[in-house]
Amino acid sequence: MKKKSSSQSAFFNFRVLFLLCAVVAVLVFAAFGQRSAQDQKGGLAQAPQASNNNVSPPASGTTATVQSDRRASAIPATKLSGPHATAVFYLGVSRAASAAQSEAPNSATLTTDQEDYQPYTYVYITGTGFAPGEIVNMIVVQLSPNPASYEPWDVVADANGNFETSWYIFSEDLIGATMQVTGTGQTSQLTASATFTDAVPPKGVAPVAPPTGGFAIEGDLLSNTPTTPVPFAANQGDWYPGPGGTGGNVLNSDATGTPVNSATTFHLVDPFDSATDDNFAGGDKVDDNPNTEHWTLNPVNNKLDMNNALIHVTKDPITGHTWIMVAGDRLNNNGDAYIDFEFLQNTLTTTPLVAGIGGFSSAGPN
Repeated sequence: MKKKSSSQSAFFNFRVLFLLCAVVAVLVFAAFGQRSAQDQKGGLAQAPQASNNNVSPPASGTTATVQSDRRASAIPATKLSGPHATAVFYLGVSRAASAAQSEAPNSATLTTDQEDYQPYTYVYITGTGFAPGEIVNMIVVQLSPNPASYEPWDVVADANGNFETSWYIFSEDLIGATMQVTGTGQTSQLTASATFTDAVPPKGVAPVAPPTGGFAIEGDLLSNTPTTPVPFAANQGDWYPGPGGTGGNVLNSDATGTPVNSATTFHLVDPFDSATDDNFAGGDKVDDNPNTEHWTLNPVNNKLDMNNALIHVTKDPITGHTWIMVAGDRLNNNGDAYIDFEFLQNTLTTTPLVAGIGGFSSAGPN
């Protein structure tokens, strides 16, 4: 979104990942891990200084190269605390408010590439209309539900007064939040702001069969539960049989949860507490080019340790549209981590271990 204004690190368990590539025609890719962020410091809002973290003026080159550069220089969402947090919050809010209330003409704008973002994604920010070559001080604050502020940083406008920078949401703490980013030119005193959100993931019932009664997407495994709130009701399907209704299931009620139909449902198992877990080597990110990533064999900590990954491919009987339901677990939910299912456009294979490190071979960067 945009608004005109006026003057004023990580290891990933991927055993399930590779099995998914083998069983799903669209190459569903399951990876698990904790996003890492570069160790960077932003400029202080009260006394902005040029630093090594300043994003360079927009670069020429391919879109993929520019995007990679912007990711590499992204500022991590570092939450502030204490009096400094309060000062930065009110500084950011007051700058945005004064710009919005002024009627003076101004060409400065701030734009985000999306209106809503998921955790572990990049917010790409573009500024225009600032003074050529000036330092622009950037502030991100959380407006609701829990007002907070994050480490400011500086960016240098190019010869046309434009710039590009990025901010990395590497936590689930912002789910449900409304955010505001503000940029203020330190020479021109021009200010522009934009808002974006990290919306709560939706829950609902997929209109598919099987299972009987559709597929309830609500964070548990049992059919026929919960029955409230709307849209949940009695007799809705899920992964595993539940009592008290006619909702169907796609896994059998045996000790290992075998698929009812192994052609459309897949239950992949990776033992907990294994000393030889396949996992991504340190420093890799899930959005890196697979050809540059590496894997190794060693234990992973509890919050990254997967045991089960589930996939169910089915159709809406009315529209004929294909749905893919996915689920996974981890040994411990204490700490930031995530489970990631991806749809790859190109083939992906592993390369053998050499001196304890293996790699990947992909037909494309995505």
